[in-house]
Amino acid sequence: MNKSVTRLLDGLHIDMIGLKNIKEMTERDRKTKIILMPMFKSFSDLFILHYANYISDIEMGFSFGYHNDSPKVKMIERLARRVGFIQLKANTNQHINYVNQTLIEEVIGNNSITTCFQNEIRPRNGKIKKPFYPDYMVKNVLKAYTNLK
Repeated sequence: MNKSVTRLLDGLHIDMIGLKNIKEMTERDRKTKIILMPMFKSFSDLFILHYANYISDIEMGFSFGYHNDSPKVKMIERLARRVGFIQLKANTNQHINYVNQTLIEEVIGNNSITTCFQNEIRPRNGKIKKPFYPDYMVKNVLKAYTNLK
């Protein structure tokens, strides 16, 4: 197992300059809030992001993504929870969106770095199947961030 993981990570390209900039921003002022909003193709992206932050000695914070996007594999879901992944429910229901927004607001307010994965359905071919789903995450993050000020 260790050889497999080492081999996988050998081919990983990490922008160390970008990570250094993020680290400097968080160290300079603890009130600085950084929100990463990647779009991911596989659930391993969460673990790769966590690994990149770990080797750069950057606080990972919590990560948000949609429940419908989880792989429904118990081992992966357990690992994701251990690294601070919170599953949200994407819905047009106003009450659910309010709960999501409030949770995001609380996490952003208490952490320097927060990651919010945008797409609800993982694209298999590089294209988002339902382009309106990222809007839920963007709306919730913008409302949460606005309420912090």
